[in-house]
Amino acid sequence: MTTKLVQSSLSEDETVTCIIRNLEGLKVVYESDDYLVVNKDYDLLINSDNPHIKVTLQTQLENKYPELANPNLGHQFHFCHRLDYATSGLLCVAKHKHAAAAMSAAMSNRRVTKVYVALLRGSISQELIDVHGTIGEPPDPALAALRVCADEGLRQRQAHTRLLLLQTGHYNGAEASKVLLLAATGRRHQLRAHCSSLGYTIVGDYTYSNRQDTSPTRMMLHAYHFSVHLNGESLDITTEDPFSESSLASQWKPAVTWNELNKESLLKLIKKKS
Repeated sequence: MTTKLVQSSLSEDETVTCIIRNLEGLKVVYESDDYLVVNKDYDLLINSDNPHIKVTLQTQLENKYPELANPNLGHQFHFCHRLDYATSGLLCVAKHKHAAAAMSAAMSNRRVTKVYVALLRGSISQELIDVHGTIGEPPDPALAALRVCADEGLRQRQAHTRLLLLQTGHYNGAEASKVLLLAATGRRHQLRAHCSSLGYTIVGDYTYSNRQDTSPTRMMLHAYHFSVHLNGESLDITTEDPFSESSLASQWKPAVTWNELNKESLLKLIKKKS
C-alpha cells in the first residue's frame, strides 16, 4: 500500500486529511537500459533538502535503485523534467549522463510530447483552445509562488498550451470540465497559470484559486502521456485515467462528452503541435 489517509478532528464538523507516503510506493511503468519512467504520486516532492522530509521521489528511487544513486549529482538522480508537488503522473529519469544529455537535447528541440489530463472549474464550450503568451514571475514578492500571464511579470518567457475538451459535467455539484492539456513549452506552473488565465482553474488548485479551492483531496492535474523518439529508443507511454467517474467515487459526473479519452483524442491534440 502506497498511502495512508489519516483524519484528525478539528471541531465537531471539521476534519483535516493527511496523506502519508512510504518508501515502497514507487510505481515504475517503463524501464530500459537508459531510462526509467515512473508514475509519481500526487502530493509528493521530487526531492528536498529538508532533513525532516523522509519520503520524496528521490528517496523512493534510492530505496528501489540504490545502484543508480550518484552522490556527485545534486539530488542523486538524473531527473529529465519536473512535476509540481501536487501533480501526479509520468516522470522520466535517465540512468546515466549520456541518456540524460540525449533527453535534454530532445526537450530543447521540442521533440518530447507531454500531455496532461485535468478537471477544471467551470463549463468550457470550445472544443480546442490554444493559449499563447508570456509567463513570468509576479512583481510582488509576496506572490512568489505564482506565475503570471501578464505584461508586468518579471523574467517573462513565451509559453504555449493547447487544450482539448473531453467532457463537461459537475464535480461535487459544481460545473466542471475534463480536458487534455498539451504542454508545447515547459514553463514552471504553465498549465496551472494558463488555465487560470482562461478563467478555469484546476479543481483543487489551492495556489491559483486564491487559496479558496480547499475541499478536494488533491489537485486534479495528472501527467497522462509521455513520448519521445531518440536514436535507438522510442518511448510512448500512457497511464490509466485517475479522474474517471469510478476513480473519483462519483464526485465527478460527466454530462456531455465531446471527445473520449483515447489515442484518437491524443492525436487530435498533438497533430498541430508547434
